[in-house]
Amino acid sequence: MRALAFSCAAGLAVPAGALSLEQCNRSVGPLGYEAQRGHEVIGKGLVAHTSENRVNGDDTRWLVVTACASGRSLSAQSACEEETPGFCDGRKRPLVRPDRVKAAMADMVASKKTYSFDQLKAGLARKALRVSDIVQPRETCGCAAAFPEMRNGKKRFKMETGN
Repeated sequence: MRALAFSCAAGLAVPAGALSLEQCNRSVGPLGYEAQRGHEVIGKGLVAHTSENRVNGDDTRWLVVTACASGRSLSAQSACEEETPGFCDGRKRPLVRPDRVKAAMADMVASKKTYSFDQLKAGLARKALRVSDIVQPRETCGCAAAFPEMRNGKKRFKMETGN
């Protein structure tokens, strides 16, 4: 992976009728309890967004980074608040506190160094409550908007209620 660099979504050339990163900022799920926002390109073939979830008074916030070509996706939890005892599994951090995970990402971008995906994961894990690393079987909204040419056989993203 080349050095990470944030870029403004407005600077991307979007063909007429194509999905934009701005359209990816939305509520998803059957009850609209998950909000995805802040979609941005953070490097060549890499997109990121913040996901906030609220279920029965329990709240979480995650930074999600996806490598569009491979579908590999990191989810780094940056906050967890609970009404249900045990929901945060002993790893509580209020949503109102500064987002340490986003700050770690910004520091890596500002360094102008080159990071592998595993190094990115390790850097975010130092500030996150927990990190998961999965391969997405279908194209994400951010990847469909910013790098549709990197679908590589994954199921095409389609804007629908609940995804």
